[in-house]
Amino acid sequence: MIFILLGVLLLTLKLGGVHPVSDWAWFSIAVPFLMAILWFEVVEPLLGLDVKRQQMVKRKFEARMLELDKKNPDALVGVFRLNSWRLNYRSRSPSVTAPLLALLARAANLASTPVV
Repeated sequence: MIFILLGVLLLTLKLGGVHPVSDWAWFSIAVPFLMAILWFEVVEPLLGLDVKRQQMVKRKFEARMLELDKKNPDALVGVFRLNSWRLNYRSRSPSVTAPLLALLARAANLASTPVV
């Protein structure tokens, strides 16, 4: 992330005409972006950092779902039970999936509530 921020800063200075950076070659402005690509595509997979991050996100998501299940066990009905999600969860962004899951669970509860 630091490489991307440095690249954006250098690009802004180059396009803004700030004296020392405006005289640099475009390749020197592109180096931080190339370093970011190298980091995210080569170094992270070699060190296993991407897998560790995915596991951490998955653990946080499962903890959130377990907390919701403890608060209201009937809220997560049918397919949306914690155990089925623990076995079948494959998404990389639970921050997007969790609110959608909660919305669908609430809709299922509202649909099953009898109208008096």
